[in-house]
Order: sequence, then C-alpha cells, then structure tokens
Amino acid sequence: MDSWEIILAIAVLIIALAVFALVMFTIPTIIQLRHSLRKVEEVTEGLNQRLPQLLDNANQISGDVTQVTGNARKHVQAVSDSVDQVRNLIGDLSGVEKHFRARSGGEGSRMRNWLAIFRAAEAFFTVMTRKRR
Repeated sequence: MDSWEIILAIAVLIIALAVFALVMFTIPTIIQLRHSLRKVEEVTEGLNQRLPQLLDNANQISGDVTQVTGNARKHVQAVSDSVDQVRNLIGDLSGVEKHFRARSGGEGSRMRNWLAIFRAAEAFFTVMTRKRR
C-alpha cells in the first residue's frame, strides 16, 4: 500500500468518525425538537378552542365597565347638581339674613346664630365645589 492510500484511508476514517459523532449528537436533539413541536401543537389547539370564549368574556367585561362608567357619570352629575342647588339655597338664605339684619337693626341673638350657621354652610359648600372643579 502506498503512503497516499494510507493517508487517504485515515482521512476517510476520520471523516466517517466525525459524521458518526455528529449524527449521535444530533439524534437526541431532533427527538427533543419533535417532542417540543408536539407540545406546541397541543397548546395551540387548546388556545384555538379557548380563545373565542376568552374574547367573548373580555368584550362582555368591557361593555359592563362602559355601562358602570356611564352610570357613575350620571350619579356624579346628579350630586354636582344637588350641591349647586344647596349652594344657591344658602345664597338665598344669606340674602334673607341680610334683609332681616337690615330690618332688625342687628338685634336678636338667636337669628344671628342661625345666620352664622348658614354662612358657615355656604363657605363649606363653596370650598367643596371649588376643589371638585
């Protein structure tokens, strides 16, 4: 046998061993990849079955939240209107107080107490409505 034939035989043997080692290492990887693809397929099928129900539930929840928000806005507006009415009433009572004070010449401690209460309530509602706006 010639030296070139020996070198060629050794080279073929080394290449064969390298290919064999490569195949031995890639087979477990391919098997694991196959198992992983099966799991991905199972998850995808599960999602395809459950996703429409989840979307329907999300749409229903969104509609409910919109309805609750609309109702809350109505109630806030009603409370705001009520506070405005009370503030107007206190303003009217303040006008009555000024009228009685002018007429009575400042007499009557009971009337003054009531008038002080009305002024305090007016100030309170004025402060409350300013903070809200």
